[in-house]
Formats: sequence, structure tokens, C-alpha cells
Amino acid sequence: MAQLEVINTFPKNQSLHTSTATLITLDFEEAIDPASVNDTTFRVFGRWSGVKKGTFEFLENGKQLQFTPNQAFMHGEWITVNLSKNIHSLSGNSLQSGYTLNFWTATTPSSLVFEEIARLPIRYPGEGHIQSYGAYAGDLNKDGWSDLAIPNE
Repeated sequence: MAQLEVINTFPKNQSLHTSTATLITLDFEEAIDPASVNDTTFRVFGRWSGVKKGTFEFLENGKQLQFTPNQAFMHGEWITVNLSKNIHSLSGNSLQSGYTLNFWTATTPSSLVFEEIARLPIRYPGEGHIQSYGAYAGDLNKDGWSDLAIPNE
């Protein structure tokens, strides 16, 4: 049995300035079976915004798959699109090893002027040094803004 192949994508793999409202389009060498495409076999993940749900549309006689996210990505975000090997063509050919597409969304200008809105104490009165182990910025509470989390010892 032949292998199904992705022959073109938009955005291009590793592109750096994609719109946060982009549609994701993949062109295949042959028509794909719409029944093989779902939230399990086609996953979109934003590094800060998390898993993206959306809708699928089949164009160009089934040879093109377009994903429209329900919400825009965040600016400057790394996006990963994973296609499972369970996606197959109408003739039964599958993506033998799956497929991955990565791209960055465009950033926006900023003044880099920040306003402190709150301080959260992380140690008890009189407690000594506390060790931080990195940081994560992402939309933890799903309000559309990046949140900052810093794990401490």
C-alpha cells in the first residue's frame, strides 16, 4: 500500500510571522477520507494558549484540508500541528509516520512599559532564601492574556 503524503502547507513549516488569526491548510497528494480527520487525529497546540479546537473543511476535491481555530493564537506563540498516522486517503493510504508542522505567530510592537497590579508573597515571614526553578508564561485561566507561573522550592 502506498503512503499518503502532505505536499504543501500554509503556513509554511518553520515560518516566523504568521497571523494570529491564520487558517491552517494542508495539501495532500490524494483525496483524504473526512471520517479519518477529527480532534484525535488532527491536533493543534499553542505553546501558551494550549489545545486549539476548531472546524475542518475539505477543499480541492478532498485533497486540501483547512482547519479554522475557534480562537486566535497569541502573538509570538509557537504552534504545533500534529497529524496522526490514522489519517488516510479515500483509497486507504495512510500517513505512515504521521506529520508535524510548526510555526511562529507574528509579534506586535510594545512599549515595554509594565504596570504592577499585584504582589504575591511566596515565603513566610522570617523565612530565608527560596529557590525558583524556571518560569512559564501561558494563558492558565483562559482569559486571553499570558499568566506567569514560577515554581519555587
